[in-house]
Amino acid sequence: MERKESSPALLIILLWLLATPAVAQQPSADAPTPTIRGRLIDENGEALAGAAMGVFAWSTSVATEQLRKTPQFVSGADGTYSISIDETPPGSFLYVAAPGRQCLTLPISSQRLQLGGSLGETLVPRASQLIGRVRDAAGAPLAGVTIHVTSAIACPWTTRASIWATATSNEKGIFRVAGVPRTGLSFTAGKLGFGTMQQIVAQSSALSLTMQHLGVVQGTVLDAAGKPIAAITVSLAMACTLPNEPRVIQTGPDGNFTITAPPDGVRYRVTATERQAPYRSYKSKLLRGPQQNVVVTALAGAASNNQLKVLVRDAISHEPLPRFSIASVYTQPENVQSALRQAEAGTPYQDGEATVALDDNPTVCFVVRAKGHAFELVALPEDRSKPLLVELGPEATLVGTVTDPSGNPIAGVRVRALPRSNTSGTGGAVKDPWPVTNKLGRYRIAGLREGEHGVQAHAPDRRANPPTFVALVANKETELHVKVPERQVAKLVFTGELPKGPNRLLEADNFITRSGRAIAGDFQHDIATPAPVPLSTSETITFGPLRSNKFRPNIYVPSRTRAGTGTLITLTEIEFGEEAEVIKLPNLESTIVNGRIQPSEPIPFERIACIARLIDENQDRTTAYFRPPCVAGVLGNGTFSIDLPAGSYCLQLADVLTGIVFYTHSSDLRPSRELLTLRPTIRWLDVEFQPEREGDDLVVSHIKVELQRQRDGSQTAFLTPGGWQGDFETGGTTLPFGITKLRWLVPEGEISITPQQTFDRLRPQNVGWTQVSGSKATVVVDTASQRITLRVPAPPSDQDLSKR
Repeated sequence: MERKESSPALLIILLWLLATPAVAQQPSADAPTPTIRGRLIDENGEALAGAAMGVFAWSTSVATEQLRKTPQFVSGADGTYSISIDETPPGSFLYVAAPGRQCLTLPISSQRLQLGGSLGETLVPRASQLIGRVRDAAGAPLAGVTIHVTSAIACPWTTRASIWATATSNEKGIFRVAGVPRTGLSFTAGKLGFGTMQQIVAQSSALSLTMQHLGVVQGTVLDAAGKPIAAITVSLAMACTLPNEPRVIQTGPDGNFTITAPPDGVRYRVTATERQAPYRSYKSKLLRGPQQNVVVTALAGAASNNQLKVLVRDAISHEPLPRFSIASVYTQPENVQSALRQAEAGTPYQDGEATVALDDNPTVCFVVRAKGHAFELVALPEDRSKPLLVELGPEATLVGTVTDPSGNPIAGVRVRALPRSNTSGTGGAVKDPWPVTNKLGRYRIAGLREGEHGVQAHAPDRRANPPTFVALVANKETELHVKVPERQVAKLVFTGELPKGPNRLLEADNFITRSGRAIAGDFQHDIATPAPVPLSTSETITFGPLRSNKFRPNIYVPSRTRAGTGTLITLTEIEFGEEAEVIKLPNLESTIVNGRIQPSEPIPFERIACIARLIDENQDRTTAYFRPPCVAGVLGNGTFSIDLPAGSYCLQLADVLTGIVFYTHSSDLRPSRELLTLRPTIRWLDVEFQPEREGDDLVVSHIKVELQRQRDGSQTAFLTPGGWQGDFETGGTTLPFGITKLRWLVPEGEISITPQQTFDRLRPQNVGWTQVSGSKATVVVDTASQRITLRVPAPPSDQDLSKR
């Protein structure tokens, strides 16, 4: 690495004149258009050609049949696809709908796009269909009802495919949802102005639904100047739980919106949120029932607390600055490194004055930037009735070139300069205003303070370099060339047998081994886990990029019966070098295990999930604990099928309504073709909620549940594992609005339940998402049926919720 101080020259002056008002000028990177690519296969490993596909934003409601008729893209004869994306909003997904196959979505992350956009190979299993009819409260057929069918078996942290199919009821109220599995289905029906219905369904039961008319909420989203805001996300903020309906829309060109009203008795605010920086949010006043002409602004509620006037001046002349930006951060201003890591480009303002709307985020301080000046951090004052004065001093500037270990310049690399600190950290992505190197590898960071800074280059395909510290001087430009580490790519040769059928996929463990002590001031960015690669025993597999030269290879065996699930087999950790590593494959033959459940008393099988967790000696407890299991739904006659590779498994049954594991098979399961019979002893827990004072509203946002872990603490107590301490594990569920009694399937042993309330989201300025707990109740389940009653505190008044 080389450092050189230089005086401003003509070229530097020209660059300065071209600089943007943000802290950093970003040279053009000549980046290629982002592309996503992959391959679709069937359960036999054969190419799935002609599948309809489309790329959509997270809030989009996709019509399956319409996409099939007019697809955005179609998979090729070999099942492959390559799709260019001009602009990908956060949370985008690829929707896949092939005839006779399960409809599914694949998440598209910005990190995946940076690493080439490969989504790997996706198995799309055979599908069934769901048929039903919907009517209004008078019994008349209800047309235009949107039906969503997703998986009832949730594993929220998985990045694999998710089941998702849609349909619309016709003039007779009849709907047919194609592209769904036979089991484990969550059904949601919604129509503007009508209450949304959500339930777990079984294909063996006829679906006949009645929807209640609720009315709508209509209004306009306005900015601080009273101008309508178009294309902003609108939703309803409530302290209670309603069915998981798509209550999210976008405003029209005139800032108007229409959204279904909540049921009578529910207090709510209409909120509007920007999906990109600076992520401002707007709220209406506190509302009930259907509404017309609702105004949603940044000035809702107690205006003096929800906005702050900021005056920005030059520290020498004390004159107002013509252009500047303000970014909100959520850490103390003395923690300069963390504040700069959080702060993005900020909101632009003019003429030395800004009225900053304090949104739902718990703002602690501001980062203020202006062209030709050093950034400044200022704390959010307690007294917001007076203007906050911020003065910006002269800037220091850093320029240089980023190269690889061979000295070749690298384009598209973010460069970050943070003041020297004794802290370090990992995670997140480096975003604006930090610059991106151009095609010559050049970068320029303006708007820095005088003093020593640690400089790191954050390439998307490798770790950042250890920080190089450089002393910066105000009104001077310092040159620093940065060299990034080598890309870590493993060369692997696999030996052994690969069975017929769908490809087994090579994956990297998310728990990457890290060696050595952290360096003070070293902040590492996230690197996307490489896309899965089909295993091969006939060629050397080049796999990466990886975070270090140590990793655990994993083999993913996809389920042939259900999309988005399978079994991950962990191999021994390896340390690789330039030579190829030779790895012997375990037995990867898989078997579809057929089973039946014969409970001690009748139960609704549609709300049961079958879970198979691989018992793997290569996994440590933490890794195994958070590894999603292979899952399957159960048919109405109590039968199930689950596709498992060779190995030993802990088989469990969970109630998908609560996530509670109520049965754990006593012995390990080894997959075979013999019919497996499970005979769980059924235990019911009837849970009733009552207000502490008679006549008060009953509002519960969440129910905290604590259970004893299964098999002497070695196995989880929930479908989705939570935190644990000793042999007790914490999970949770919800209490739907209007419901006071629930019936849970539970295991034998101690269970603790705590009702929780969250009213912060109803306040004009949200200061967090604090959960307020009611009285905790504990019971030891040792009989077939037990009861428990919980007292819930009274909700705050409208007057209290109108305060900051």
